[in-house]
Order: sequence, then structure tokens, then C-alpha cells
Amino acid sequence: MPYRPGQSGNPSGRPKGSIDGRVRLRKALEGEAPEILRVMVAKALAGDVSAASLLLNRLIPAVRAESAPVVVGLTGTSPAERAANLVDAVAAGQIPSSIGAELVAALANVARLREAEVLEARLTALEERMGRQT
Repeated sequence: MPYRPGQSGNPSGRPKGSIDGRVRLRKALEGEAPEILRVMVAKALAGDVSAASLLLNRLIPAVRAESAPVVVGLTGTSPAERAANLVDAVAAGQIPSSIGAELVAALANVARLREAEVLEARLTALEERMGRQT
């Protein structure tokens, strides 16, 4: 029976009470977890770098890079001019390239939001005009 657009291949959905494979595996290992952990710790203490890495990655969250705050004067009237000025500041070594990239991306998001606002206002005006004509 071929797939038909608009019709589910499984209209009844997942049967009630069915257990996901991950849940089934977790339940199967549940009783063994303390012994597995004990073995992994013993291996890590014996010098197994893979075991130590696995344990440490689970226990200690990864350090995220964080840069110091940077004060940037955003000159220019348009987002494109401001982005160009940011690129110039990066090229001049005034701000790190990673921060410049983040700021340019933020400017692009602001530009898209402004564009959406303008389009919404224009659409509203058109709808009002069309409503008056009918």
C-alpha cells in the first residue's frame, strides 16, 4: 500500500505501554550500575585514560570560553554600516575576531527583526486599505 499524502502511516500511534529501547536498556543495566561504576573507577585509578576521561567528562562540566566585556561604539546609521565598522575594528585589532563575529551576527538578527516589523506594518496598512474598499 503506497503512502498517501495527508494520511498517517500509523494512524493508531504507538501502542500504550510499549517501552522505548533506551528505557529497556536502562532498566536492564539498572541493577548493574554500581558494579559498572566501581569497575570504571578502578580502571581509571589504574591508569586507563579512556575510563578516566569518561568519568571526568560526566562529573565535571566542560569549561566554556568566555571573553572579557568589550565596549564598542556602534557608529553608522544602518546595520550594514555598523557591521562594516565592526569588521574594521576587528581588522585594526581593537576587538577580538570572535566578539566581532558575534556582534555582526547580532546586528544581522536586529536587521531581520526590523525588516519583519516594517513588513508587518505594511501588511496591516494594506489590509486596512483593502477592508475599506470592500
